[in-house]
Amino acid sequence: MTEARGESTARSAPRLAPGMMIGAIGAAWVSVSFFIPIYRVLPPPLARMWVYVVMGLILLGPILTIARSPKWWGIWIFAGYASVVATITSSGEAGLGETVYVGLQLAILLGVAPFTLRGIYTADQRLMRWAAGAFVVGQSVSGLAGIAQVFGASPLGEAAANGRSPGLAGHPNVLGVMAVIAILVCVASIIRGYANRAFCFALLAVNVAGLLATGSLSSMSAGAFGVLVLLYAAGYRVLRIAFVAAIVVGFAIWFLGIPEVALALRNPLDRFYQVTGQTEAISTLDIRAQTYDAAIAGIARDPLLGKGLSAESAASISSGTVVHNVLLRAWYQGGLVFGLAIGLIIAAALLVTVQAIVRRQNGLAASVMIAMLSFGMTSAFFEQAYYWLPVLAAWASLPRRTRDRAGST
Repeated sequence: MTEARGESTARSAPRLAPGMMIGAIGAAWVSVSFFIPIYRVLPPPLARMWVYVVMGLILLGPILTIARSPKWWGIWIFAGYASVVATITSSGEAGLGETVYVGLQLAILLGVAPFTLRGIYTADQRLMRWAAGAFVVGQSVSGLAGIAQVFGASPLGEAAANGRSPGLAGHPNVLGVMAVIAILVCVASIIRGYANRAFCFALLAVNVAGLLATGSLSSMSAGAFGVLVLLYAAGYRVLRIAFVAAIVVGFAIWFLGIPEVALALRNPLDRFYQVTGQTEAISTLDIRAQTYDAAIAGIARDPLLGKGLSAESAASISSGTVVHNVLLRAWYQGGLVFGLAIGLIIAAALLVTVQAIVRRQNGLAASVMIAMLSFGMTSAFFEQAYYWLPVLAAWASLPRRTRDRAGST
């Protein structure tokens, strides 16, 4: 009898351990997610520690055998392989020592993270929702800081510049795209009832205002794409989407019409004139076009091997501006193989978005990916974990096969 109990206890112990392990790892991911929107304002030692923790948590997936294969897993295996190839083959100008730090991050993010995150999602979908909630809370704090900056405040020493608020994201464009992700999560939560709707509406208002405070046209356009995909995949008809759009535009007009805001904040139309060179200010569109021309010229000189993955190799023009297009930058810095890998990821995300629209499922995942990657086509998106993690988490929530039940996030 005693031996039977002992055998039963011995057999049951391993069953408890995986659940506790997943819970502990999930709690760590929830904590990490809170800092994604505010990573850039962390003191350098803490910022480096955050990156090391993220990379360590990703590597724990295969080490502890909790990793699982995500949808179209071959793309991510190839992307991880391409990152290693880019690290070695593009190290000519900068040297291997300079490229390995960035290359290793890319290899872990693209080659391992989709499997680890899929394993966590498969084990307990609630962990992904809690991580998304922590992200939204962290971003809402940053969004409130951005709103305060419109009125002249400087939380944590961060102030608005040129009529644009960086919040606690370190740059207006980063605050903008992080606000877009929070908006998508809030809208999905309101539609599906994941959380208290009044609270979600409050967070939604904060992040819409925070997005407007950035003056980031690339983030606003990415947000528009994402919301359209999300609403249509959720079953909304064109007229209902137009109604929602009218509400958002009305809120924007009201917010931008507040006298203090109008004096301190550059509205989207003024920002459009500045970006396109129709004012005396420097045209950022022209600067980006210069980086595209420089990248294309560099690719033409050496279409196979990249310039290098190091930070020093990122600058494409004399001002030090990096290529603001993730696909061009991948080819320019990492070479043909790495450019092909990023191209495959973008193509896969586009296909998933089309499937989400046609089949009316996986709306949040598709909207986050299309918003982030469309933003990446006009921004300095490259090796940054705070850009890639939302994309990878969204991908991890996708069902592996079309006939499987759609993911709940």
